[in-house]
Amino acid sequence: MERMLRATIENEPEVLMRVTALLKRKGYQMKRIVMQSDEDQKKANLEITMQSDGPALDSALLVLKRVVNVYSVVEVNQ
Repeated sequence: MERMLRATIENEPEVLMRVTALLKRKGYQMKRIVMQSDEDQKKANLEITMQSDGPALDSALLVLKRVVNVYSVVEVNQ
């Protein structure tokens, strides 16, 4: 089973690389990552699909907040 996390984050230089590296170091098995900037390039929509047998998504949110400002986050049921 897969779980998806959708977040609106601050669009900073190399933010996708920092998020991916930290989640990987924490043991998350990511299957898909998509990041798309908004119209004014200040925020980005980040979508991460992970295997459900990894660490809990609640802790993924804490990991995200360490490397970038998170404006909103939701778990999407698939």
